Amino acid sequence: MSLFKRYASSFRGVLKGSSNWYLVGVLMLVCLLIAVMGEEGMEVLKYDRFKIGEGEYWRL
Repeated sequence: MSLFKRYASSFRGVLKGSSNWYLVGVLMLVCLLIAVMGEEGMEVLKYDRFKIGEGEYWRL
């Protein structure tokens, strides 16, 4: 199989909705959302031992 045919077949897989590409898309979306949130968002998502002790277990 030539390089062009291999590339074309993988591109068709993306268009058909290959499940491997969904994971990549979700990861890219999460990274983009974290980048857009800025410093305030990073403060909310940051690991904080004392807040975990107060019951905010989602920080783990």
